[in-house]
Amino acid sequence: LATLTDNPEAKNGWMGHFYAGTVATEWVRQDPEAAIAWAKSLPDSQRRGALGGALETIAATNPVEAAGLAMDLEAGKERSDVVGKIAESWAETAPKDALAWAMTLAGEDGESAMNRAISGWAEVDAPAAAAFVDEIPADERSDSQIREVANRWANQEPAAAAQWLDSQPDGRGKTDAMGHVVWNWTNADPQAASAWLIEQPAGEARDRGIGALSKATFDSDPAAAVIWAAEISNERTRTASLERGVRGWIERDPEAAQQWLNTTDAISAEEVQKFQEAAQPDRDK
Repeated sequence: LATLTDNPEAKNGWMGHFYAGTVATEWVRQDPEAAIAWAKSLPDSQRRGALGGALETIAATNPVEAAGLAMDLEAGKERSDVVGKIAESWAETAPKDALAWAMTLAGEDGESAMNRAISGWAEVDAPAAAAFVDEIPADERSDSQIREVANRWANQEPAAAAQWLDSQPDGRGKTDAMGHVVWNWTNADPQAASAWLIEQPAGEARDRGIGALSKATFDSDPAAAVIWAAEISNERTRTASLERGVRGWIERDPEAAQQWLNTTDAISAEEVQKFQEAAQPDRDK
């Protein structure tokens, strides 16, 4: 690894961290003190990855020790990232202990630890993590907390995740999670996902969900995917989604796509003409 310092790939942020993290993860199993000392001596392009890898490994079996070692690091983004990783790993086995530790931390450390602990808890018990977030006053819940719980829960029970997300305050976290939740739910139960989504109020979150549903249904039902895309309220997003859908449909089944364009009232005559003209080069080709 030391010989790669002049290699552009090693200087690249994620690559340098990855290389160093791989070494530290294994070294710390053999000699924790030496591994931590080595990690601290690395250049910026590698140090965070090494510290994260070493302390995450320790945290898997002794999170208390990892937490103590993390506090010996210099305050800043690197420590906050490491603290978050420890809290997430810790929460997967002892969420209440991880959250109790997070609550003792201040500033960026506390925020990172709290958010990542909730994320780790949601990985193993999403309903419990969601209930914890619900106890936080709505105006104090972070976007990260809402997004991570909903995303993790959607991988397990998308319908339940959607219902919980519906109860959350509007904001970036809810909007960001909507696409992931609806995508998973559509693949599991498209009719239920559609019925729920159509009842959601117009806005960015609903648009994000419609976009996910449209993408998830395109392979099995391109007509439904395009009709759903037409429901997007944001004009720019709607146009882009419709154009992708119509183009894809024309490539797959030009006769059915053209018939829909000629008879639909879901989009304007101007849009019909534009999409037909846009698809013309593909048909000619």
